[in-house]
Amino acid sequence: MSSIEYGLTTSEVQASGQKYGRNELDLHKTSLWGVFWRQVNNPLLIILAVTTLVSYYFDDHVNAGIIFLIMSVSVGLGFINEYSSEKTVGDLLRKVSLSAIVVRNGLKLDVPVRQIVVGDIVILQQGSVVPADLHLVEVSGLLVDESSLTGESLPVQKKAQSKDEKTSWAFMGTVVTAGSGKGVVQAIGRKTEFGRLSGTATGMREKTAFQKGLANLSTLMTRVILVMAVGICLLNIGLGKPPLEALLFALAIAIGLTPALLPVIVTVSMA
Repeated sequence: MSSIEYGLTTSEVQASGQKYGRNELDLHKTSLWGVFWRQVNNPLLIILAVTTLVSYYFDDHVNAGIIFLIMSVSVGLGFINEYSSEKTVGDLLRKVSLSAIVVRNGLKLDVPVRQIVVGDIVILQQGSVVPADLHLVEVSGLLVDESSLTGESLPVQKKAQSKDEKTSWAFMGTVVTAGSGKGVVQAIGRKTEFGRLSGTATGMREKTAFQKGLANLSTLMTRVILVMAVGICLLNIGLGKPPLEALLFALAIAIGLTPALLPVIVTVSMA
């Protein structure tokens, strides 16, 4: 009996589980407050908020309104982008079925998805949600809906070919729309394409050099503005000016130095 027909033995399942871990993804809960807090927890936005309050206090309502509008656009765009990404992850995680059919010790077994290990032989049938990344070794008219990963609406016809061929793979979270097949588990959990996508959608991907540069520029400008404002305030107090007047003058300088559109630029670049 071939290994494809017999599957893994009990000892091989245990060894694979110890080596590669469990086939689990973090349950994802979208927190509206958490998403909102991550948008406003920005040093430059805090400076702009202070600028808005100071402008409003001195009856410069037009300037205060413009800055507030810019802040709202920045926070709104960031919130919508991150919240929709987190919702996408949650929807994808709910698509993964609770159990799958595998071949072990020559028997077909219905096992929980989290207990599937690298090397398992998984049997796919119409309606099955693929429980891990599989290299297909047997197919019969197998069509898979990969829209959850690629956005492609048409199902993809699969073939039993070399691992280098994309059509010989079935990925976690995709759905069998027709036919049947067998595949060998090659990746589980966060090592799957599905797992990497969930990380990407929640902002866990590494930022590009351009995005890092914008973020660093924002932080640097915030620090420079704060240092200059404090220095100017202390200098004016040292010259004998009243503390309140010195503080207001320093805030005026900070307002003039703060680039109001930078948060929007950073938010759009991160989208």
